[in-house]
Amino acid sequence: MASAKQVRVEATPHAEALLADLLVAPYEQLSALPETKTRQLEGFSKPVALTTYRDVRPDGSVQVVVQLAVSGWLGSASFWVEGFTLEQGRSPVRLTPEQLYDFH
Repeated sequence: MASAKQVRVEATPHAEALLADLLVAPYEQLSALPETKTRQLEGFSKPVALTTYRDVRPDGSVQVVVQLAVSGWLGSASFWVEGFTLEQGRSPVRLTPEQLYDFH
């Protein structure tokens, strides 16, 4: 049986594709996303959850985080996390590892 890390590597292209779509989405579309949306990905040897988090920040920018979580043994998990912020009329700015810490 594959490890959670191996399954995460196999499932990462799904998360990268979602992130790529969101990076080119307009501000209005991103700000209208639900605060949290999770879907289970099928076809893997372990449970895989792909979650999008959206937060409208006090300055009006939208923060979007994509998290891929693969369940492992005894409650452990392996994560892939990327995200960005977007101000209206500007280009997206990628979040740093420190800004993404709470999503791991």
